[in-house]
Amino acid sequence: TFLIKNKLYPTFSPFKYHVLGAAHVSQPFNWPKYYPHQNYEWLKFVNEKHVINKLELRQFKTGKLLESFNLSKQSFTHNSLDIILFHIEQEDIFIETVQKFNFGTITTLEFPKKPLEIGEEVEFLGHKFIQDTNNSNNSND
Repeated sequence: TFLIKNKLYPTFSPFKYHVLGAAHVSQPFNWPKYYPHQNYEWLKFVNEKHVINKLELRQFKTGKLLESFNLSKQSFTHNSLDIILFHIEQEDIFIETVQKFNFGTITTLEFPKKPLEIGEEVEFLGHKFIQDTNNSNNSND
């Protein structure tokens, strides 16, 4: 999941940030080929009304859940790529919370100004998965 600063705010969009993620995670019912039928037969009964998408702020070293923010019910999916875009429902509270926990500046994904060339090297920045089974604040939502 990536947080992207909306450069069209406020002229063309009321949102300061976009949340970009994998559509097969947020809407698995739209990606049945990703989920083998024999293991996920129940998925045919799931639709958008059964799904809640959230953006979580977690402590860097332990993964402890600090705050959770609902994402908009309205989402935007690409017609052929596994990409979904959301907005944070209470964006101002999200920004205040980031400041409260002293995360510093919100780091957002910046896209290059020109398309990449074939063979051009890129740096991939991911995340480290930390599972703390003793932490009662881990969210399974």
